[in-house]
This record gives sequence, C-alpha cells and structure tokens, in this order.
Amino acid sequence: MNSFFKQFAGHDLSFILKRFAELFPFENLDVLNRYEQEITPEFLKEKLIDNQRGGLCYELNALLFLTLKELGFDVQLTTGTVKNEGVWAIDHTHATVLLKQDGHLHLVESGFGNRLPLSPLLLDGESVSSPAGTFRFRTVTTEKGTLAMEQLVNDEWIVRYGFSLEPVNWSELTKMKETIHHDERSTFTQAPVIAGITGGGTFSIARDRLRLKWPDRSEKIVEFEHDNDFLKEVARYCSPSIVKEAELYLNTEFRDKKRNESKEGDHK
Repeated sequence: MNSFFKQFAGHDLSFILKRFAELFPFENLDVLNRYEQEITPEFLKEKLIDNQRGGLCYELNALLFLTLKELGFDVQLTTGTVKNEGVWAIDHTHATVLLKQDGHLHLVESGFGNRLPLSPLLLDGESVSSPAGTFRFRTVTTEKGTLAMEQLVNDEWIVRYGFSLEPVNWSELTKMKETIHHDERSTFTQAPVIAGITGGGTFSIARDRLRLKWPDRSEKIVEFEHDNDFLKEVARYCSPSIVKEAELYLNTEFRDKKRNESKEGDHK
C-alpha cells in the first residue's frame, strides 16, 4: 500500500479528506451481496484500493485511519451512534476517526454518506462548511456519549452522531459489520445506498432515484423508471467495479424473487 499512501504525503488534512471523498463513495453493496469478510488492513487494501470500491463507515474510516497513521498523524478509531430524524440508530455502529494535533482534538470523517465536512473539525472550535453543509464537533452530553458531530439544518444545530473517546480494535469493526449485515434494525439490508461528492455538490443514488444537492440548498431529483436507469447513474458516478456489484445485486434479487414465487406455487 506504500504507493497509495505516498500520494497524500506533504498534503494537509483537507486535501486528504477531499481526495478520499473522490476516491471512495459510500455504498452498501457488500451488505446486499452478503460478503462476510473480516475487517482487516489486507481486506481494505483489496476491496477499496485494488478493486476501486467504496464501502460503509467501518471500511472507509478504517482506511482513513490507516492512511493518517502511516503519514505520521496521531489518530485513533472510535465508535458512535447515529441519530436520524431525532431517533438513535443501533448503538455503536458508526466508526469514525479522532486526531490529535498540536495538543488539540479533531474529528476527521470519510464514512458518513455524503454528509462530509471535508476538513478536520476542531473540538469546540469553529464550524466547517463543505458542499454537504455546515458541521461542527462539540463537547455535548447525549445518551450516547460526551462528544457529538453536529450539522446546521434550517438554522438549527442537530446531532448527527454521539460518541465517547474509547478506542476500538479491528475485531470490534468486524462485529460492527456483522451487526449491520444481520440485525433486523439495520437500514442497509433492504436496498442500495450509494452516495458521494461530485462537481461542487453531493449525489445519492437509491434504487428508484438520483438526488443531487448543492451548497445553496438547491437540489435535483431524477426518478428511475427501470433498473437500467439506476445502473446508468451508478456508472456515471462510480467505478466499473461498483457497477458490477450493483448488477450482481439486481440479478441476485431477481433470482431470489423467482425462487420464492416458485416455492409459493408449490404450496398452492
């Protein structure tokens, strides 16, 4: 992985975070296609770097952690709990990265969908804006810890996830992956989610639509009539390997549907 790390040497953290966002979209196709490999540095190299895939937080932020550590930064992985529409998700299923620099603590994030600050967030420091919005890192006591990443939404600061300072190891990342793959409360097991940064804005691709958003809060939604429309937009914004996994998901879903229909027919 040396050549991968070298491309970031000599650059500041904002450059690294922006480059990560360009290289690695947030996508859950491994969940849908039922890949169960353990989270290890070797797995991340093969999936993300060699095969030009994206991933979920426990993959994207784990690779960010490895990269920053290789570049000499003082970093640790930790886990938090996401809050959506005022409701907490499954406990400790968001992996993120904390960085200490010049005696100060920062949050660096590469695995939170397209809600990426693209710059380090200083604890209790100034907010940071990106195409995804405005973010800050605060000492905030919640049910899920004493720290929080917040986003400004409609002129109000809301908690996106809460966490504490406890570091995690690789086996805990694998347990997180297992939870996301198998827990009935997981939001990633039902349909594809592909998101990232593009052209000064953000994109998110679901099975039935493409959504583009820009910093001025304008947005465009394109509804899909067929699965080919979905694949066309995946190909527009993602690597061929991600397109291949999206095709596999659609084909597997079709086969499962036919198999279930056949079983129902046998019982009639």
